[in-house]
Amino acid sequence: MFLATGRPGVLGPELISRLRDGVVLAGVGHRGDEVDPALLGEPVPGTETYLRPDGRRVIVLAGGRMINLVAAGGNPIEAMDLGLTLQAASLAAVATGTAAPGVQPVPDAIDRDVAGRFADRLS
Repeated sequence: MFLATGRPGVLGPELISRLRDGVVLAGVGHRGDEVDPALLGEPVPGTETYLRPDGRRVIVLAGGRMINLVAAGGNPIEAMDLGLTLQAASLAAVATGTAAPGVQPVPDAIDRDVAGRFADRLS
């Protein structure tokens, strides 16, 4: 089960009581508090497993934090750097009136400029 709401405590006692034995919970919602571990039962030492009072097991990957960031490394900084640079340059174009507001592709001039600067960094 993926926790993708980003809301604290979204998986409360009622929903936890309905989890099947062996369920695996993985967080993808930008928060690590979508489920309170104290509600899951007793932690099994050295594992990511909690034992419910009735014997069912609940496995919480990476403590419920964003699984792509804590267990798989997330996005490499180069990808984040490129995406954020494109966003900032596009917003600057809107702010200065050289691009229209609204959803649209990155203006070609910005796309080529940013791509050229990133290519220069690689050589």
